[in-house]
Amino acid sequence: MDKTQPVLKCPVCSQPLDNTDFGLACAAPHTFDRAKQGYVNLLMSNHKRSRSPGDDKEMVTARTRFLDLQRYQPLIEAVIHCADKFWPDVQSWVDLGCGEGWYTQRLNEHLDFAKAFGLDISKHAVMAACKRSRQIDWYVASSARTPFMDQSMDAALILFAQLEPQELIRILKPEGSLIIAGAGSDHLLPLRELLYEQVNFNHFDPSTQLAPQFELAYDKEIKFEWIPENDQELYDLLAMTPHNWRVKPEKKEAITELTGKLMTGHFRVQVWELVSSAG
Repeated sequence: MDKTQPVLKCPVCSQPLDNTDFGLACAAPHTFDRAKQGYVNLLMSNHKRSRSPGDDKEMVTARTRFLDLQRYQPLIEAVIHCADKFWPDVQSWVDLGCGEGWYTQRLNEHLDFAKAFGLDISKHAVMAACKRSRQIDWYVASSARTPFMDQSMDAALILFAQLEPQELIRILKPEGSLIIAGAGSDHLLPLRELLYEQVNFNHFDPSTQLAPQFELAYDKEIKFEWIPENDQELYDLLAMTPHNWRVKPEKKEAITELTGKLMTGHFRVQVWELVSSAG
C-alpha cells in the first residue's frame, strides 16, 4: 500500500485526513480525536437517523458471545478461501458493516500482508471491535458515506450488511472486488419454524443491485449444522437477527425448546469484481 497516498477523507469538507498525535485532521483544519479504545468517530451528526444508530450494546454483547463459540467457523473459512483465490495481492481492504469485528479479525490474521479497515455505524460495535485487534483501523461511519478517498481500496468485505453500489464503485480501485455473504433460505430454519406460523424462504441474491457495474466471479452455498448447548446461546443467536424485534415476547421465551437440538446454518458467499468501465 502506498503510504504517501491519503486513504481517508474529511467527512466535513472531503479534504484528505492525516494522522496526528491525537487522531485525524484535514488542512481546514477539522479534527477528529481517537477514542481511548482506539477508534475514530467520523459519523457526522446530520447523517444519523437516531441518537445512537446501529446495534445497541446488548445486541453487540450477544453477538460477541455467540460468535466466540465458533459456530460460524464454516462461514469464515469460506470467506478466507475466497480471499486466497481472489485477494492474493491486496494491499488494502475494508469490512463495511464490521459489527464487533469477529470476521474482520479472523480475515486480517490471514491477510497479514495487507492493511485492514473496519467500519460500522454502531459505536457500541466498533468499541467491541477495538478489543479484538489494534492492528485494524476502526471507524464509526456510514457505509453509504464512507470516509475513504476515491479509488483507495483494493477490496471490500460485506457480510449481512446493506449494499451501497455507488459508494463501492467510488472507493474501489479499478480492479477492485467484493466478498459478500447473505443468509440462505434454510438459515436457522428450526428457529424460524418455531417463531412463525408461516416461514418465508427468501434467497440472498444481490445481482439486481450489483450488475452490470460488477461481475459475478464466484458463487457458493454453504450449509452446516450444530447443536445449541444452552438457552443463553439461543437467546444470543436470536438477538443477532431481525427476528428479535419482529416476534412477540412469548415466542422468544419458547426458543429454549431448541436447546440440545440441531440448528442449521445456510449462507451464500459470492465474489463480485468491478467492471473496468464502472469506475
